[in-house]
Order: sequence, then structure tokens, then C-alpha cells
Amino acid sequence: MRLLIVDDDLSVVEYIVDILDLMDIEHEAVTNVEDAKKQLASTSYRFSDLVTVRDARNAVPVVAPEVETPASRRELILTLLRQSGKMRSTNIASELGCSLKTVKRELDTLRLPGHIEFVGPSKTGTYRLVGA
Repeated sequence: MRLLIVDDDLSVVEYIVDILDLMDIEHEAVTNVEDAKKQLASTSYRFSDLVTVRDARNAVPVVAPEVETPASRRELILTLLRQSGKMRSTNIASELGCSLKTVKRELDTLRLPGHIEFVGPSKTGTYRLVGA
């Protein structure tokens, strides 16, 4: 494997070169994109992969999504059942974007105290609010 390192920031190139030297990976370093294009045109090397390294020092921070708690998932399930009347566990899982196992655990938590009920055959039945 042979790598061509291209970046207009010499310090970044030097940093990557140091790492590759430690790993005994054959490489060439260029600090100008035009030089890299000339070098690629003059060689018979075939590059199979392009690896892009992004400098995150000046990047805009990404806001982490809110972590769902079991209580908030149960509220979402109740809201879905209010809106649609009845739903299968697989549909609830896809709406919430979580695993079927997680949804079934939450449905059991809601079913045991009598908030919801399961209606129909075990494989094709649906959940609905009690009294709906």
C-alpha cells in the first residue's frame, strides 16, 4: 500500500507523515493540490481508496441528540396510540427508531398496570389504549 498525503497546511502533512513513518507505511507528501495532480498524472500508480482527513479544530460543534429515557419512550408510545387508535409493536419500533425488544419491554410496562391492552392473535395483534 502506498499513500499520497495532500494538504495545504504543512503542519498537518508533517503530523500524518510522522504517524505513517511509525507504522512503516510507504507514503509521499505534497502540500499543494496542483503538485499532487501533476504527480498523479506522471505515475502509473492506481489508487484504490481515497481517505479524507478533516481538521476538527475549527469545526462547528455538533449538538448531541437528546437521550430518550424509558419514561419519555412510554409517553411517545401512548401518544402514538392516541393518534392512531391501534398499532403493532413493529410499527411502534419503526416510529420510535429503537429496537423491537425495547418497544416490547415498554409495552409490557404499560400493559401490566392497565394503560394499554393487546388485542388479537399473538403474531398479528395490535396494542391500543384501554377503553379506546
